[in-house]
Amino acid sequence: MQQAWLQQPPLLQASSKHRLCCLSHTANLQEVEDTLVSFLERGATVESDVLANLKLVLPPDVMRQLDELIPPLPSNQPPVDVVEVELEEPPVVYTADAVLENQIVSEMTEIKLAVASVKSALEDLRGNVDLAKNNMLRLNLKEARDILARRLQETAPTNPARVDSSLSAAMKEAKVLLEEVDAQFFR
Repeated sequence: MQQAWLQQPPLLQASSKHRLCCLSHTANLQEVEDTLVSFLERGATVESDVLANLKLVLPPDVMRQLDELIPPLPSNQPPVDVVEVELEEPPVVYTADAVLENQIVSEMTEIKLAVASVKSALEDLRGNVDLAKNNMLRLNLKEARDILARRLQETAPTNPARVDSSLSAAMKEAKVLLEEVDAQFFR
């Protein structure tokens, strides 16, 4: 007798599976509905907070116009009081070494960009076959050369003992490039 009860006909098995499936879909739909309701409630709360903060800043006549345009929110919650809190941030302290490191990185970047510009202008001038463009390319090279020379002059260290070796190497490379350009085109 027990085995007969365990072995249900296929039609009854299918209907019980269908009921389980419907129950799981109902549970999923309930979760979706709960999530949607919570999002809507949060959205209404945020909207009322934003409007309350906005009304504190606006002049009275603009507030009245805003009240006419935006209807009150249907909310079960009382309006939220806005409390301004000043956050104390710790003061930023710069050490001499950190400032020097940032300055070196900045100067290296400026020198590298100026060197790349001179090299590009030099390559354009050397690869030029059109005589009509020659004067313009020479002018471009001269401007790039002048910018690099200015960067090197601005980067001249006030305290040579504290100069970074990579900055010194970049400055040497830039000076060699300037001498090469001057010797070939501007002497």
